[in-house]
Amino acid sequence: MAYDKIKWHLQADYPKDLPAENAGTHIGMFLAWCFGQGWAGALHLENSPEAVAGVIKGELSGRKFLEAYCEGVFTEEDLNAEGNAFAHVYYESEHYLEDFQALFADYPTLYHVTDDQQNIQVLAKRLAKRYRKWSQRQKTKKAESQSLVEQGSAVGILDRLTGEWSFTQPDFRLGPQTTPERFLASEVGKRAVLEVDNPPWRTWRLEVSPHLGEMVVNLSVCFKGDKPDMLTIRFEDPDPIEDPWGGNQARIKLLEKAWLRQILAETREFDWGFISDSPGGGIYVRYL
Repeated sequence: MAYDKIKWHLQADYPKDLPAENAGTHIGMFLAWCFGQGWAGALHLENSPEAVAGVIKGELSGRKFLEAYCEGVFTEEDLNAEGNAFAHVYYESEHYLEDFQALFADYPTLYHVTDDQQNIQVLAKRLAKRYRKWSQRQKTKKAESQSLVEQGSAVGILDRLTGEWSFTQPDFRLGPQTTPERFLASEVGKRAVLEVDNPPWRTWRLEVSPHLGEMVVNLSVCFKGDKPDMLTIRFEDPDPIEDPWGGNQARIKLLEKAWLRQILAETREFDWGFISDSPGGGIYVRYL
């Protein structure tokens, strides 16, 4: 996958007074910093180790390396696993470009920025700060994932053979044979709130709200006629931290996937139905 290409920047609005190579300055400066962190990809370490060393020592600019050894294209092959993990979040999301333009706002355009030691040092400080924050978030995610493994039963336990979902707060079992009447007569049902009443579809939000670590778990059940159609599980951060990188949503998705692995391993389809997760968030237990 390509993160960036010099030719992508050589459009109609590219400054006519600049050489084409300037379209790769911002790319090369990021690449050079990554090499300095020890993140050069195996391809370059094997095929051009001397050039990589030259970039790290400052003898070869990142832009010239990009032109000579990458054909002007910055891809996943240029970095190792750690470098790509950071680049996917920071560079691919265009936050890098936003930072670059903010740092060098005194230049007419980002293409006028000079690839000199002073600018390299200014950028390096910003990149180091961004990496520290990203690295800390990764550690937090890992700790939260472990917490889910330890606390997963607080939300419920799925019987893989029957498809019954056992709530523990309070005690109740919801499965393919549960009727709306039985559900509403239970302690869980008595505390539920009707959200959708469009026969044959009726959906109740469950006022159970157990916690996993700092997360609140919201649940709802949808009936189609006399049988349950779907149980929805959503994780929600009651006190989200402002994160311009979309880290809160990514964090929730990571927690959902970790929790699914903890209760299901890799199995998602059963005789009674299946379980899926949505890119937009949420876990769905569907009954056939």
